[in-house]
Amino acid sequence: MIQTLRIGAFVATISLSLSAHAQYSYSGTETDPGLTASGNQIVDQNGNNVRLTGVNWSGFETPIGIVSGLYLAPSATFSPDFRDYLDKLQILGFNCVRLPWSYANMICTEPAAQDEGCNSNGTCTSTDCYNYSVCPECADKSYIQGVDDQKNLLTSSQFYNLQLNAPLFRLVSGSYKAKTPLECMDEVIKYAGSIGLKVILDNHCIVSGAFASQPLWYTSSVTQQQWIDEWVVIASRYADDTYDPHHAVIACDLFNEPKMDPRTAGGSAWTTATGAQAWNHAAEACGKAILAANPRLLIMVEGTQWANATAVFPTGSGTNGTQANTYTNWGANLTGAAAAPIVLGSSALGVSYQNKLVYSIHDYPGTAQTLSGQNVLPWFSSSVSNYPYNLAGQAWRPFWGYLVENNTAPMFVGEFGSWLRNPTVADAEGNVCGYSALSPTQVTSDKLWVNALLHYMQGDWNLSQPINEGADSQAISVTVGGDAAKKGISFCWFGFTPNSADTGGVLDCDYSSTDVEKMKYLKYYLSPTMLPSYETALGSDMNGDGFVRGEDMVIFLALWRLDTGGSRFSRGDFNHDGFRDGADLVMLLGRWRSE
Repeated sequence: MIQTLRIGAFVATISLSLSAHAQYSYSGTETDPGLTASGNQIVDQNGNNVRLTGVNWSGFETPIGIVSGLYLAPSATFSPDFRDYLDKLQILGFNCVRLPWSYANMICTEPAAQDEGCNSNGTCTSTDCYNYSVCPECADKSYIQGVDDQKNLLTSSQFYNLQLNAPLFRLVSGSYKAKTPLECMDEVIKYAGSIGLKVILDNHCIVSGAFASQPLWYTSSVTQQQWIDEWVVIASRYADDTYDPHHAVIACDLFNEPKMDPRTAGGSAWTTATGAQAWNHAAEACGKAILAANPRLLIMVEGTQWANATAVFPTGSGTNGTQANTYTNWGANLTGAAAAPIVLGSSALGVSYQNKLVYSIHDYPGTAQTLSGQNVLPWFSSSVSNYPYNLAGQAWRPFWGYLVENNTAPMFVGEFGSWLRNPTVADAEGNVCGYSALSPTQVTSDKLWVNALLHYMQGDWNLSQPINEGADSQAISVTVGGDAAKKGISFCWFGFTPNSADTGGVLDCDYSSTDVEKMKYLKYYLSPTMLPSYETALGSDMNGDGFVRGEDMVIFLALWRLDTGGSRFSRGDFNHDGFRDGADLVMLLGRWRSE
């Protein structure tokens, strides 16, 4: 499609017959073993420590079937283009993104977001469906603002009418239709990899949007084997450089938050015995199948919620170092791994994948439990005299921290988050999010919690450093040893966009500005981006149509010499030197080939 763009006083229309398909090929080493586990750390193929510090970007696990935020953003100066969101994520200093997805979306053959977020099978379920103040995801006919909705093309100095979200669409019978959720995820992964971000794939639920009511990794209509088979399909897909040219996908989080009481038919168990509820045995089978298809990947295995009677677990009064109950946060109970650790060896193949194992948990404060309708866990009780110093011995070490402290395996805190402020009160930028109000006492409690957890993940196992409600860098000096920026427990904050009623997001409620309160805590603990050591023509396909040709040249010239905002990964800066100049033009022309 030819784009006519106004640059200054003249209109440049370029249509060149010489064009080239973007070459999606991995240009690194022929053998890429991916990341591995060494003791309680994740390391690269040279043995260097790699700490994953990222955010969760929801959407592929919901009925909309695409990452959140791709409708017309409230801010007129910010583009609701998925690539610009990823640029923002990278500029903020995160080095990875966890992408939740549902089984239903991955097998879906229909266009993603073909109707609204407030719909059921294309039927509007609310009279306020198109009211932005009630449901911002549904403020327009198409959830994905882009090539089929020309009125949303931007005219700001940074974007120059660049078609939004073009890679997420295809031309069908003369009109643009969104690609399937899986194909849209391909594009998110390709661009993330092109700017040095890594991707963790998280099977969040089987039925889209049903994660809270789904304690098991299968349902009455989707069997455990079907769940494993779909993971193999996805792992095989991203072993192919066509879909993951930068090897961005590094890990599979097998199932989100196995939960509920295992003494009932619906609860998840971690047990030495096998059975329909035995999550650890299902995880082993799934992990082995994934690694047979794509041995480059890490296998992340979350805990359950409840301890089980088939093993011996810590008990106690709930004060000063012991937990009062056998349950904790959803997916955060790894006490069973002491008696029944995950084993990823394959006797049939004679291969051990044990160094691909990473355990994972989620941790949330009392406010998130209150807002989501769960019981507040006992270590947040007002009767605890030494809060938050009780958390290490009561909430973390007995359930999962022992695996890290004993140097058994790496840990990935796949979700943790909080508003860290009252969302009904305007912040410094005037954003009022309009969710449930939080009291000053609740906000202070959450700030103490997040500071303590960050200290703990940095290696302050006994919380010996002073912890206050203000963000600080104290724990940086109490790391697990050596390189503070790369050692410690890996994590992903929840979430990126602000549409979680329990936590909000790193982006504030205008979907553009940064929530400074959250970043004030996180910034001390972010690890370096794992920069790409190679480039492909993917980065030069600026309008995402699969070709490097005149349209891309027009976009590049429109961005010529514009300030990159300090980012070395802004669109058009192909050599990542912080400038869009002649060197980038040479790289663009070098990728120009005949069909």
